[in-house]
Amino acid sequence: MRVASTYFPRFAVAEINRKQTDIAELQSQIASGKQLLRPSDDPARFASTESLDGAIARMDQFTKNTLVSQQRLTQQEGVYNNVIDSLQRLKELAITAGSDVMNDQDRSAIAAEARQLREQLIDYANSRTPDGDYLFAGQKVGTRPFADAGGTVRYYGDQTRNYVQISDARKVPVNDTGDAAFMQVPAGNGTYTTRLDPANAGSALIEDDTVVDSGAWRNGRYTIEFSAPDRFSVIDSDSGATVLGDQPYHAGEAVTFDGIRFRISGKPQAGDRLYIEPAGRHSVFDVADRLLAALDQPRTTPAEQARARHLLDGAIGELDQALEHFQALRSDLGGRMNYVDRTAAENDSLKYMLEKSRSEAQDTDYAAAVSKLEYQMSTLEAVRKTYLQLGNLSLFSYFR
Repeated sequence: MRVASTYFPRFAVAEINRKQTDIAELQSQIASGKQLLRPSDDPARFASTESLDGAIARMDQFTKNTLVSQQRLTQQEGVYNNVIDSLQRLKELAITAGSDVMNDQDRSAIAAEARQLREQLIDYANSRTPDGDYLFAGQKVGTRPFADAGGTVRYYGDQTRNYVQISDARKVPVNDTGDAAFMQVPAGNGTYTTRLDPANAGSALIEDDTVVDSGAWRNGRYTIEFSAPDRFSVIDSDSGATVLGDQPYHAGEAVTFDGIRFRISGKPQAGDRLYIEPAGRHSVFDVADRLLAALDQPRTTPAEQARARHLLDGAIGELDQALEHFQALRSDLGGRMNYVDRTAAENDSLKYMLEKSRSEAQDTDYAAAVSKLEYQMSTLEAVRKTYLQLGNLSLFSYFR
């Protein structure tokens, strides 16, 4: 086969151009740190890295979401801690007010502090986030959720919790609604409440009310009627049926029926009535109001003293219910905070693996790239030298 004299120069020039292109490609990979510079480099792998980029972007958003969640939940925990501290102080004041050595002036001073604590509870319920949103307004974050209207605190938020997406498959509620947190405290002992008839002339009152058999409790309403200072009956208030008929009264003696037990103390008068009713739910502000009512209650007659004592004992019991309520909320909040922390750790681990996969797919292996670059540069130099040598060759060279 005959080879034209121009073949080798053309081949050498083409090889030089190819080597220069390869060298430029390697230099770009080393400079950018990416071995995939354009989709045409490896379409399948380039598509894979784009998918990994999307997954990593989601992880970054979840990281931001978990930070927001942790901030909201931590702020809410701080509010609950403050509420619990205020309720503890109210209980201390109630116990102090029950001392026999307290006079009206002492109780007035206690009432002044209790009113301040009630106002603090309203302030806590109207807490705002750093963004200015009301923490306990549900989704009505721009609406002040609690306001005192004529001595009664009302809720103006909604019943919807706010959820934040913290992973592909997980959402977490970052708030409790103000209604659930502040307006749903169990009344009485959590099962039933007791009250005195305002017309009572005697000093009888109910103490130590408990549930001894929840299965026997019928969620009923009962009236305890005294036919004489030493005789009483228990009547079903709805049906009028007699539950306990014509019982002898002994102060401090336990009374038991339908799964509940309590003691009656004091000196009743004929016609006096005491009432037992199913416990509903009311606000934490109502609990504070009951303590204030007990502190403001006149104590001139035995009947007034009994009402004051009954209100004060009831306030202490309901403060215990309120404390249990907020402690339960705080415990649930701690569970959510742990859930967010665990999810954040899982997201970090998943992001690390995604970034590692992306790095393996698109990042430059510097050691290999530098080695290839040195090889390509040395071969380029060899081709150049060969080209120069070929350029100097001709038939006349053999006649020298």
